[in-house]
Amino acid sequence: MLLRNFVEKLRARDWFTVGVELLIVIVGIFIGLQANEWAVARRERSEERLYIERLLSDSDSNVASLQWLVVVLKRRADAIHALDMALRDAGPLPSEKAMNDALCRWFVAPADRIQRGTYTELLSAGRLGLIRNGTLRTLLAREDSAHAESGRSDLLIPMVQRLAAPLEAHRTWTIVGDERSRRDIACRFDVPGMRADPAMSSTLAQLYRDQTSHLSYRRRELEAVVATRKELLRALGRPSEQ
Repeated sequence: MLLRNFVEKLRARDWFTVGVELLIVIVGIFIGLQANEWAVARRERSEERLYIERLLSDSDSNVASLQWLVVVLKRRADAIHALDMALRDAGPLPSEKAMNDALCRWFVAPADRIQRGTYTELLSAGRLGLIRNGTLRTLLAREDSAHAESGRSDLLIPMVQRLAAPLEAHRTWTIVGDERSRRDIACRFDVPGMRADPAMSSTLAQLYRDQTSHLSYRRRELEAVVATRKELLRALGRPSEQ
C-alpha cells in the first residue's frame, strides 16, 4: 500500500516544471560564480597595472641613479689610470680634485639609492603571480640578481684596503673650509714620493682594478634595469625611448 501511494505521487508530479526549475537554479549558480570570477579578475588586473606603474617609477629612479654611478666610477678609474701614467712621465698629472675623489674616497662607494620596494613587496606577499607577463617576471628576477651581485662586490673592500696600504705613506689628511663654508676632509699627495716608490705601480693597479670591477657590475646592473623598464613600458602600452 505504501509503495503504491509513493508511485502514484511520483506519477502526479509535473516533472517538466521540476526540470525547468532545477535548470534555472543551476544557471543562476553558474552566473553567480562567473560574475564573481569576472569581478576578481577585474580587481586583479587593476592591481596588476598599479604594481606595474610602481615598478616603472622604481625603474625610472634606478636608471638615473645607476647612470650617475657609472659616470662617477668611470671618472675615478680614469683618474687612477692618469696618475699611474703621470708617475711614469707618460702623461699629465690629474687635477687635485680628481686625485682626491679617486684616492681619498675610493673605498667609499657612492650611494646608489636603488629602489626595490615594489618588487620586494610582490615577493614577500606572494603577489608576483599578478604579473601575467612571463617575460617581465623573468626580467625582474634578472634585475634582482644584478642588484645582489653589485652588493656583494663590497665584500672585496677589506682586501683592496690592505693592497692599497702603501698609498698611506704619501697621503696627508687635512680639514678644509671655514666658518662661512661647509667644512670637509681632504687629502694631499706627495707626488715625487709616489713616483720614487716602487710599490706605487702595483698599488694603483689594484685600485684601478677595483674601480673598473665595480664599474662593470654597475653597467650590468644598469643594462638589466633598462631592459626591465622597456618591458614595463610595453606592458602599459606606452612607447619606449630609443
